Amino acid sequence: MSGVPEDLTQAIQTVKRKIEESETQLEKLKEEEMQKKQGVEMVTPAYKQFKSWAEEFDSATMEQKKMIACQLLKRVEVGRDYKISVELNMTYSQFCNEWNANEFLDSLLHPADNEPDEGMSYQGMNLC
Repeated sequence: MSGVPEDLTQAIQTVKRKIEESETQLEKLKEEEMQKKQGVEMVTPAYKQFKSWAEEFDSATMEQKKMIACQLLKRVEVGRDYKISVELNMTYSQFCNEWNANEFLDSLLHPADNEPDEGMSYQGMNLC
């Protein structure tokens, strides 16, 4: 009969250890969830902006679409097996700064004179 309390004590300690491990794992999962929610919150405004741009692009005239493409793209190459290489006309930092100013697409879709800039050079695929 003396082995029963020891077995019970061991079982209780095992359950306590499993509870502690589960609580630690729960905290890690809560932290991961919080980080993912923050990531979603950070991406959501950009997603909405891009969605808005896509809708504006879809409703733009062909000339406006060409102007947008010419402003965004420096070079487009189509290789074998339709491998596409695109070089943007700006750095990621420039894009983010202009996007944050929330004037980027508006300036492309609604230029002051509605005429393409004759001084603008286009390399690679002739989009204009």
